[in-house]
Amino acid sequence: MILLGLLKLEELASDTRSLSKENAYSEIKKITAYLISLKPEFIFKKIDSVLRGNIEYELVAQMEVMKKSIAIVVAGNSNFNRLIKNGVYYVNGQLLSETSFATDPEFPAKTSSVLEIIKKGTIAVTNCNSKDELPLSGLIIGDNSSEDDLSRWANRLDHDSIAAGSAVFFKQILKKYPYTENITQQSDITIKEKSLFIFGSKFPKTESFIERIKASDIEITNMPKALFETAEIEISTIENWAKDIAKSLNNKKKVAVTMIHESNNEDGLAKRIKTKIGLLASNILAKTTIDHLLIEGGATTFAILNQLKISELYPVKEIEPGVIQMIPKNHPNLHITTKPGSYLWPDEILDLNNNIP
Repeated sequence: MILLGLLKLEELASDTRSLSKENAYSEIKKITAYLISLKPEFIFKKIDSVLRGNIEYELVAQMEVMKKSIAIVVAGNSNFNRLIKNGVYYVNGQLLSETSFATDPEFPAKTSSVLEIIKKGTIAVTNCNSKDELPLSGLIIGDNSSEDDLSRWANRLDHDSIAAGSAVFFKQILKKYPYTENITQQSDITIKEKSLFIFGSKFPKTESFIERIKASDIEITNMPKALFETAEIEISTIENWAKDIAKSLNNKKKVAVTMIHESNNEDGLAKRIKTKIGLLASNILAKTTIDHLLIEGGATTFAILNQLKISELYPVKEIEPGVIQMIPKNHPNLHITTKPGSYLWPDEILDLNNNIP
């Protein structure tokens, strides 16, 4: 959830996607009440670009607290050819339900209809074009196939509505506020030898992606199967895994952490895996220094930053839309680069051999 105050932009990670719909509803009610107490100019609810999560329940909670009648939801991302046309979601011209999102372990895309994805029966949900006459209440899931659509939707927001959607919709809304600042640009991305990748997203990894990682001379270490399958934290196993990774980093190797195992559809699996990865990261940093930490997946980033007690970061470069390089306030010598789980890593990062100073 992103808050825009009078002269300050703040972001609050709610980390509700893996919660039950009831707990997500309760959590968003509490978060929204807190945000309102800060008297922001507006609140933007960032959701997954392909509509994964308890979106309807969370928006209903926000609307109730804010006493709003309409939520305008604009998902999709034209930068990655994720488009919504006449209420149907397409990825690179392919129906969403026919892509790898259909195998998401938590929220598989069994349909490409945005109404079928969102609607759970708690509130009226309508699909509209950006030029349509809008209903007076409920959730409006907007078609989004162009920059013009984004602009028109941003201009249709008013005091009776709340805004939710993907990062590109938020970026479009920000254009209405001339005092918002752009991310400081640097000429080159900083990637040094002691770089640690953490691929925390459940988005499937192709064989070609893994081969490309290996070709960049990155050592891949997969989560021990026993650690993946066991509900217990097993601190000693995590510490031994961290010790091996720290040893590789100290030998000037770049390391990628993966969690490639068959999911058993266990309730709470995603949450406990994130907890273990957060503990792994804190154990590694306790054993060695890292120049660059590159994290895939918003929820994984949230878990790691919590464990490292990082609450304030300064952006230094937008490598690609959604892929941001930052420096944490309490670790000034550490670069952190994050990206959403379903986005691709930019060539500039994966071709590491050409980027080491």
